[in-house]
Amino acid sequence: MDIETRVELQVDAFLPTDYVRGEYQRIEIYKRIAAIGDRASRVDVEEELVDRFGDEPQSVTNLIEIAYLKSMCSALGIESVVRRPGQLIMRFSPHARVDGARLFMALHETDKRLSLSPQKPPSLILRDARLEPEPMLHEAVRLMEAVTAHLTETP
Repeated sequence: MDIETRVELQVDAFLPTDYVRGEYQRIEIYKRIAAIGDRASRVDVEEELVDRFGDEPQSVTNLIEIAYLKSMCSALGIESVVRRPGQLIMRFSPHARVDGARLFMALHETDKRLSLSPQKPPSLILRDARLEPEPMLHEAVRLMEAVTAHLTETP
């Protein structure tokens, strides 16, 4: 089941016109970024952008991080990622098949700031009042990589 993950983080995430000048090129790059499905495709896109256009501005880094976070969350059945002051709430789709025991173990082994809410549908919650939106995005990507790695390991 494909879940389309919606992300609301309050960060600048776009391709500046002075970074990728041509409209057609920007559309193609947006498509490439939207198609990021794993770490390898993320690295490929980042390397291509640096090769073609130079060092990426923060808004481009954020756009790539959001696309990568969306791909990981979608694979887990998370339908929305919303930042609130001091926390990031990643809500599962009501149709997602969540192995609560494995997920709980993955969270426990990853970071104490991550928790699983008992509400229906459940949510992963990252709590850290010190993190502003951009650092929260980067931390969420790092932690979701770790959680995903734990969940894909052989039980």
